[in-house]
This record gives sequence, structure tokens and C-alpha cells, in this order.
Amino acid sequence: GNTYFFDSKNYEKALFAYTKAIEGDDSTYTPLDRTLKSAKKMKVDLSTLPLKFTGSSGNLYNNMTDVPDGGKKKKKKLYAELACKYGESCYQQYRGYFFEKNGNTANNQPHLFAMSCNNYGLALKNYNKLFNKKKDRIKLAEYAANIHIEGYKMSPFLENLENGAQQFYEAKNYEKCIEYYNLYLDEYLGDIDLFDIQIAYWYILFSYAALDNYQKTEETYEKAKNIYLKTGAGVRNATMKFIFIAKGYYLVSIDDKKEFQKIIPELEWFLTQKSFIDIEPKEVGLMNYYLGICYKETRQSDKAIAVFQQSINQLEDEDVGYYYDKSQEAGAFIKELGGKPKGEKGKKKGLLGRFWK
Repeated sequence: GNTYFFDSKNYEKALFAYTKAIEGDDSTYTPLDRTLKSAKKMKVDLSTLPLKFTGSSGNLYNNMTDVPDGGKKKKKKLYAELACKYGESCYQQYRGYFFEKNGNTANNQPHLFAMSCNNYGLALKNYNKLFNKKKDRIKLAEYAANIHIEGYKMSPFLENLENGAQQFYEAKNYEKCIEYYNLYLDEYLGDIDLFDIQIAYWYILFSYAALDNYQKTEETYEKAKNIYLKTGAGVRNATMKFIFIAKGYYLVSIDDKKEFQKIIPELEWFLTQKSFIDIEPKEVGLMNYYLGICYKETRQSDKAIAVFQQSINQLEDEDVGYYYDKSQEAGAFIKELGGKPKGEKGKKKGLLGRFWK
């Protein structure tokens, strides 16, 4: 009856029928998407619906994946919580069958378990990012990561491996992030595009940097650079990702390792890549600033003044404070080196405006 009422747009009776079905035993399947739509049409507060999180794993999986992700903050949070609740119940049913040897034999579906792990892990990631308290995020990210990897081991497919590696990074478990992203590249290199490869190298590089393994950080940069050199700038999103990989390596080399002389050739090469200016002009301006630092520290004053000035020209009109601040620092360094910085834009910022004295 509830299907008839819904299809005929009698949402009042449909909602009543769905509510009664929810109150019934676990064998009754009540599709969440229709329940939510009926409630919306009747202007019923979703938080008052007598939803339950029991039933067959298949039904729970369907409801988890049917939860919307839009709406205002209050509704969005309710949806995120619903997806996690359905996901946890579904996950535990499969887990009980496969690892604790109890539950319905209908749960003997390894690939569906792996799919539920992936969707549940993504639901946890969404809740963690949007609504979880900051102090609790690392723990929940670790939980989500382990769920992804558990699903991958049960029935391998690349999404669980990729998502698991990323959640380990969010959990600051950098060793596991590296382990599973390396496995991802070993197993699926022929199945993923250049952008996904560079994303993997981004996570690996920053994980090695967080572990203070400079040699591996450098090796990962070289791998990512070789991909860029082979393909050029034709794949725009992959090139953009490489720009940030390079930035990460350069800043570790300069700020942490003080490898000023060593990194100069790489920065000079970076600044010859015309496509970088088109794709990420702020980052090119920033690399001019850091090349100026390297020249300054290696006592090449004239070169330092020139690239510091270039960074001013590129960054002084940026609205993002960090980049504008670097242009101001570049001006101060030029003065320190005996030069005179020139502001080309003359664009005002707040009451003071921007100008060089």
C-alpha cells in the first residue's frame, strides 16, 4: 500500500504507511528515500521519524546509500549521522558473519561487504570533516581507514585502497598511508589516470615529509617530476597536482633542511615552465620568493633582488593574505640587500593601501 500511495503522490498516507512499516519486524523493508521525501512533502521534522537501524544487511546498505547529502547545516548533519548509523549497522552484520561466524548466511557476500565498507568509510569521512569535534577527528579517520582496508582485503577494488590510504593520512598514520598508496600504485597503475597517480604521489611525499624522511621525500618528487616530463602540461589537473608536489618538496628543502644551494636548480627549472604560470600563478610568484631566499642565503644578491622583485609583481595584488605577506617580505629583503623595491600595482588594501616607500 505504501508504494501505491507514494506513486500516486498521496504523501500523507504514504508517510503513515512507511512509519507503520518501520515499526514492524525487521523483515519489512522501508525505502529511506521515499520515507524522507514523503516527510518533506508533509513538512514533518525528519528528526521525529521513528527510524530504526536493524534489518537485513542489504536493506541497511540500500538505506545508507540513499541518504541525501544536501540541505542546510542542521539537516545536513542529520543526514550525515543517518548514513553513519545505517553504515555501522550494516558493517557489523557483515563483520559478525565473516569474522565472528554468526548471523544470517544471506550475509555471505564478500563483494557487497567490500562495497559497504567503502560507502560506510566515505560516510564517516563526510561526518568527520563537517561535524566531528577536532579532537576526535584523528580517531574516527583511523577507524574509517581500517574499514576501507578490511573491505579491500575481503574483495579487492581500488576505491577502498585509495580511500583507506587517504584516511590514514588524515589520521596522521603516515606509515600506513605510504604502505597502502604504494600498493595502490603497484596494483592499479594501468587502471588509473595521471591525475590519480599524482594525487598518490602528493600523499606519499607529504607523508615522508611528516616522518622527516628527506631522502624518500626527494625520491617521490623525482617520480612525480618524471611523470610530468613525460606527459608535459597536456593533462591540466595532473600538472596542477604536480605543482603542489613540487612546492612541498621545495619548502621542505628550504625551510626544514636549509638545502639552499641544492634546490636552486630545481626552482630555476620550475620557473621556466610556462604552463605553471597559467595554471597556478600564485605558486609561481611564491617560488620566485623562495628562489630569492636561496639566492640570498648563498650570497647572490643581484639575482636575489631580481627574483624578489618578480615575486612582488606577481603577488602584491593577491587577496589571500599569505601570498600578499610574502610580497611584503620580499620587499623587505630587497631593502636589506641594498635595493629599492617597486610596487607596480598600486591597488589599495583596506584603509592603508599598498605602496612601497
